[in-house]
Amino acid sequence: MIIGGASIYKEFLDYSEKLILTEIDAYDKDADVFFPMFNKDEWYEQTLFEHIENNISYKHKIYTRK
Repeated sequence: MIIGGASIYKEFLDYSEKLILTEIDAYDKDADVFFPMFNKDEWYEQTLFEHIENNISYKHKIYTRK
């Protein structure tokens, strides 16, 4: 299991077989660290949970490498 820091995520992404992510549909001008972009075509995607809280939608997802 790899837990945070954007540079740590990026370093281990090529070695990962499964990603468990929370995707947030919002923008915060003060946010300065993000999960690295990855080619979603290389992964199977499963949504575990969708929710809206304080007018912000988010999803818990699992990506498994194809």
